[in-house]
Amino acid sequence: MRERVIKIKNIKSIEEILNVLNIYGNSMLPYLREGEKVFVCKYSPEELTPGVIIAFRCKGRNIVHRIVGEENGRFITQGDANLKPEKVLPSNILGVVKLIERKDKILETTDNRTAKLYWQCWRRLTPVRRYLLWAYRIYRKAVA
Repeated sequence: MRERVIKIKNIKSIEEILNVLNIYGNSMLPYLREGEKVFVCKYSPEELTPGVIIAFRCKGRNIVHRIVGEENGRFITQGDANLKPEKVLPSNILGVVKLIERKDKILETTDNRTAKLYWQCWRRLTPVRRYLLWAYRIYRKAVA
């Protein structure tokens, strides 16, 4: 059996990958879905900008959410399907999510044009996001 070799522009070596986490719950719908895997990687402080997906510790759990801002030395994060943000201390950040495993394919996350466009559109839809997610959940149940 041949091993799959993946060349990814934003990961220079396998040592950059710190952890692989399974996604549970719906807080990052529709971008991340339950059962998918995310690769948490080392990061530099300059990478922690709005739109970047991070993994962090909160109340003994690993959480994967998107940075939406910064305030008083804390990062403001929010799940794409959440309506309320939360504040995260830099010391609680485990790493930056740079890869997603979806349906046996490895995808880059925030470093490609499609992901950035998704984030910009989704952010602008905040006033109607609740209704879009409601429709999305009904659709997912219907096709399941």
